Amino acid sequence: MSHYAKINTVYKYKKELVDALEKIYGKGNVIVSSNGLPLTNYNGLQDRNANIIVRSDTIRQTACHQGKAADLGFVLEDGHYRMIADNYGGVLTDTYLNLPRYYAESVIRNRLSPYKYRMLSSEKDRIVLEVK
Repeated sequence: MSHYAKINTVYKYKKELVDALEKIYGKGNVIVSSNGLPLTNYNGLQDRNANIIVRSDTIRQTACHQGKAADLGFVLEDGHYRMIADNYGGVLTDTYLNLPRYYAESVIRNRLSPYKYRMLSSEKDRIVLEVK
């Protein structure tokens, strides 16, 4: 039996979240649905819906994982996107480590564009900006 972990996230902006996921999984591999589409768990059952989805085939290819994997989903709840994930076999470890940073970089690029700034560095746990 598959089980999903419900992780509280602070992903507020759809475009920036999709941009961050596409940086990890490649353009065209992120599915967006305003009404929600079913997620498939690693046993092949569809037991939840999500608004933003990366299919398990893409996850396995990206992670060079030969075993089972479940879809990765994000559900819009109370104005934020909440991750629904099953890290079976550790297949999503890179996503857990990189998604917050890629999301933050995308928010900075898209939301701070009217201001003059320069991104000096982006590391695993921090982003350094110079604002003029």
